[in-house]
Amino acid sequence: MLLETVIDRSTDSISMRLNGGEHKFNPDDFTTWWAATLPCLGEMLRLSFFEMDPESPRFCSHKETICRVALRAKAVSPTDSIEDRYVLDPSYWHGFAEYLSRLQGTSQV
Repeated sequence: MLLETVIDRSTDSISMRLNGGEHKFNPDDFTTWWAATLPCLGEMLRLSFFEMDPESPRFCSHKETICRVALRAKAVSPTDSIEDRYVLDPSYWHGFAEYLSRLQGTSQV
C-alpha cells in the first residue's frame, strides 16, 4: 500500500493532533482533521494488519513539525490472537474482543 497523509513530528508519542479550534495547525485546510505521529500511524497500520516499511517515510518538509508524508506498507497475515490486536478499555467493556475471540478459527472471521 502507498499511503500519503499529514503527520505530526513534534513528538514521538502515540498521539494525534486535531486540526481545529484555537490550536488549528492549518487554518486554510478544511480537508485535514487529524495529524497522527509516525508511531501512531504505525500502530494504526499494525491494528489494520499492515506493516510500515521503516525505510520508506518521505517527508515533504524536514523543517515543519506538521507536514505531509508518503510511505509504503505491506499487508501481513494475522499471526497473533485477535484479542491482542483489539485490547479494549475495561471501563467500556462490551464483549467485542471476547466475541471476536470466539469467532477466531471459524469461517465467520
